[in-house]
Amino acid sequence: MSALPTYKKMLQPGKTEYEVAWHIDSWLRQRGYSSAFDPIVAVNEHAAVPHFNTLRDGKKRIGHNAIALIDVGARVNNYCSDISRMFVVGKPSTIFMNSYTNMLKIQEQTIQQLGTCKKYCEVDTYCREELKKVGITPHAHATGHGIGIDVHEKPYISSHSKDTIVPGHVVTIEPGTYIDNKFGIRIEDTIYIDEDHNPTQLTKYPKRIA
Repeated sequence: MSALPTYKKMLQPGKTEYEVAWHIDSWLRQRGYSSAFDPIVAVNEHAAVPHFNTLRDGKKRIGHNAIALIDVGARVNNYCSDISRMFVVGKPSTIFMNSYTNMLKIQEQTIQQLGTCKKYCEVDTYCREELKKVGITPHAHATGHGIGIDVHEKPYISSHSKDTIVPGHVVTIEPGTYIDNKFGIRIEDTIYIDEDHNPTQLTKYPKRIA
C-alpha cells in the first residue's frame, strides 16, 4: 500500500494513536477510497493487544523511542486490502529488534510455504513451530485469512482449517507475538497464489525497520 510512507510521517511525538488513525481514514477518503476496517494504530503496550480498538481506546500519546503497530486496509472497487507494519519513533531496543528480526524471517518463510504445502493448516503449523524454535510465543489468532469482498473470509490459515491451497486464492500471512504490558509485533502481507501455485506478494511496502 503506497500510502504507508505518508502514515509513517504521521507518527510524531505528542500525537495520540486516535489522531493518527483519524488522519489515515481521512487520507483514504480524500482520494475516493474507504477503510476496509477501522485502522489500528497501537503504541507500546497497546500493540500487545492483538485487535486493539484505536477509535475507542487510542488515547496514548506517541513518545520518543515508541514502538508502533499500524494495521490498515483500503476498499477499492469493492475489494479489500490488508497490511500490518511495525514502526519505531526513535531508536528501537535490542529486545524488540531481536524479536522483530526473527519474526520477519519466519513470516517470509511462512509465505513460501504457501507454494509447497497442500493445506492451510500445514502452513499454520509450520509458522507456530518455527516461532517456538527461536523462543517466540506464537499468536493466539489465525496465521492468516482469505481476503476479497470481505476483509476476513475463507480460507482461514489456522490449525482447524480443512481448506486446500488453490491457485487464485488471495490470503494474508500475519504472524505475531504479544508481550503483555510491553509491546506486540505483527507483520502482515497479502498474497496471491498464482496458476503455478507460487505465492506472489501484493503488499510492497518494505518491512525493514529504518
